[in-house]
Amino acid sequence: MVRSRHLRLLLLPVLWSHALENTTNVSHRQVAPLVGEDCELPCLIDSSAKVLVLQWSRPDLDDIGYLLFYRHPRVRTHYQHPDFRARVQLQDPGLDHGDLSLVLKNVTRNDTATYECRLLLENEVSRTTTVQLTVRDVKRWSEEAVSGVRGHLLLPVTALLLPLLIMMMMIVRVVVLKRHLTQPGLGLRH
Repeated sequence: MVRSRHLRLLLLPVLWSHALENTTNVSHRQVAPLVGEDCELPCLIDSSAKVLVLQWSRPDLDDIGYLLFYRHPRVRTHYQHPDFRARVQLQDPGLDHGDLSLVLKNVTRNDTATYECRLLLENEVSRTTTVQLTVRDVKRWSEEAVSGVRGHLLLPVTALLLPLLIMMMMIVRVVVLKRHLTQPGLGLRH
């Protein structure tokens, strides 16, 4: 009895994954937090829908575990990937308001990946939301922002400074020419 229960627990995520592969609705999102921030991976449904199974996963981690695995009526922590223990929580833990978004705490560059929110609803509809998470490094992001500003300011600054430079060169030339012509023995005198 204990052995068959243990076997069912081990096979449960595999069976649900197979059932969720034939999704009817798919949506895609992008999220771009900075290193060290908490971020929300969005996954929304109609608030009246009843969730039977919810899987937050990262396909590149293969079958090592899930970020979060929920089977009605609770989250199953023994299926959780070790890298995400104590780092994830549902935005709405009771799943009462249609917000199945996952909060990922203290993101690092290693968290940059594609995430999937797969769910099976009571009316046998399955859905997948794919979220592309790109974690930005503060230093790299600020350097890119500054270089972008420099590139955008180059043309207007050049357009303003070039006429001023030409005018200054003309003034200097007139002053030099006037001094040269007013020197004794070189021509014009006052």
